[in-house]
Amino acid sequence: MARRVFTKCLNQELKIFNFSVGSLIGGGILLVLVGLSKGLMWGMGAGVIGFMIGRWLSRQWFLGQIQCKLYWYFPFEKIFIDKNTPPSYLRRLM
Repeated sequence: MARRVFTKCLNQELKIFNFSVGSLIGGGILLVLVGLSKGLMWGMGAGVIGFMIGRWLSRQWFLGQIQCKLYWYFPFEKIFIDKNTPPSYLRRLM
């Protein structure tokens, strides 16, 4: 029997050093913004909060919750998303 090698699953959340990318981006942005305006200690505290918010947003994006809300509730979906989408009252019936 031939030796089989399976590729890594493509349906995984993107991580760097075992942290999701969204959490690193959120923490870094709040660390820099608050750190430059209030100081390093306030910046580190805000970085932790930004890390948690970024982790939650990244997880919601990965699970498809954000894409679903954008698709179903985005105004002017005929212009921005797809020309063939049904009206919202018909989409809820599907």
